[in-house]
Amino acid sequence: METDPAEARIILARAVQVIPSSVELWLALARLEDPKNARAVINKARKEIPTSHEIWIAAGRLIEQEAMAPEKSQQERDKEFRAIDKTIEHGVKSLRQNQVLLTREQWMKEAERCEEEGGVRTCEAIIKATAEMEVEEEDWYDTWVADAESVLARGKIVTARAILAYALGKFPDRKALWRSAADLERAHGTKYVPLSQGPNSTY
Repeated sequence: METDPAEARIILARAVQVIPSSVELWLALARLEDPKNARAVINKARKEIPTSHEIWIAAGRLIEQEAMAPEKSQQERDKEFRAIDKTIEHGVKSLRQNQVLLTREQWMKEAERCEEEGGVRTCEAIIKATAEMEVEEEDWYDTWVADAESVLARGKIVTARAILAYALGKFPDRKALWRSAADLERAHGTKYVPLSQGPNSTY
């Protein structure tokens, strides 16, 4: 309830020492810090709570926020975009090692939430890191087509685009996938460059 950011920061810094297992407190503190200090806060939070997927996603969002700073060159931005992918991929593996077994559907919901909050690159990274989870290789195509249709029906354009792009990376010869991607872009008016072309791809 503290309205002075400096005072709130002091209170929260003390709070995470007293209650280091609170994800909410760590994230609240990170939001009040500048990017450099926020990164340190998130890193501490990951050590204190290795079972929190929210903290790993916050780490991706923080990198994305830094990447979009106006003074960043495209080369710097591309490097940080790649760092988002690595962070989320590492987070998924780390969580599994700590017996945190989020389902693919749960991860997709997190991707959609990132899209809602403007975290486009983090949304993409989540899809890339979890698309194959719990799916047999022979079921990849049908599953991803169904996933894309499902999230698109919920109005999640970025998530649907990321799913189709990942699918195209695995099935570049499927004309139906290209048609679906083209239909999505005709309906929503953005240039489509598949994520399968690499981490530097843009919309």
